[in-house]
Amino acid sequence: MLDYVQWKAKEKGLANIVCRRGGFLTYVHDGPPLDAVTTSLSLHHLPDFWKQKALLRIAGLLKPGGRFHLADVVFTEENCEKNIAAWIDQMEVQAGAEMAESIRGHLRKEYSTFTWILEGMLKRAGFRIDHAEYPGGVLARYTCTKV
Repeated sequence: MLDYVQWKAKEKGLANIVCRRGGFLTYVHDGPPLDAVTTSLSLHHLPDFWKQKALLRIAGLLKPGGRFHLADVVFTEENCEKNIAAWIDQMEVQAGAEMAESIRGHLRKEYSTFTWILEGMLKRAGFRIDHAEYPGGVLARYTCTKV
């Protein structure tokens, strides 16, 4: 993923993007506060307790007014079971039975949460949610500002 971001930045002529490898709970930052942080499809690997700790750490990395972009597996309450079944069926059609089984495994072993829980965590960590969208009721994309 880091290689992809660096390639995409170069393609767009962006020279001010710095990529770092590190975990939500282990990364040590040794520079000035950041302008932005982004994470995609990885926060769900943490139980909610550790998600909150990770969000607090991310907020601590950002300068006031810094932006946080989050995309992950997050469920809406409305039609939850129906949305999950449709997601699995869609992935099976688009990517095959192995991908559908991978999602089923995710649901059994990983820690996706609901929008109302994650949004409360974001606010408690010091973020204002500027934009939220919920494709298919099983994914969420947030654009937030550190307040």
